[in-house]
Amino acid sequence: MPKVSHGVTIGGQNPDMPANSPGSVELPLTCARVSDPDNIGLEYWYAGSPPNDPRFEFCGRRLRYYDLVLDSLIIFEAKSASAKASAATAGVVALDDPETVRSHAYELAFSSEDEMFHSTMYDWLINRQLADELLEVCVIDHLISRLLNFSFALLRCGLLSSKRI
Repeated sequence: MPKVSHGVTIGGQNPDMPANSPGSVELPLTCARVSDPDNIGLEYWYAGSPPNDPRFEFCGRRLRYYDLVLDSLIIFEAKSASAKASAATAGVVALDDPETVRSHAYELAFSSEDEMFHSTMYDWLINRQLADELLEVCVIDHLISRLLNFSFALLRCGLLSSKRI
């Protein structure tokens, strides 16, 4: 069973919510929003995640839920790849097409209005060397915001100067 970095297990742990359920994307995103009702964690993130800031706790809650979504996407990808391999070998198409489930999960993730989630997901995709796929489907407003936040972080670190911009 997959395990996220924060110790939460997913992937069929609850028989009422199998790993291929759209709830594997929607539920954690809803929980992330509900766990930070006043957007304290989001404010912390907008501020560049300063050290020793008590808002970190709220940001961490959101990130744990985002990890659940990202791990679900990994499960959907694995099931899709496995089904494609089986279909190629046996010449049989699955009734519950895993590629359709995977695509729908990504559609749900990209349709989220949570800017912090988009940033987290974009970083995750880029770290997995899927930047080209990201550019094909990303929400431009969220990507621009992510790039601006990254630029501000570089400015704070002194890696960019106003003369070079």
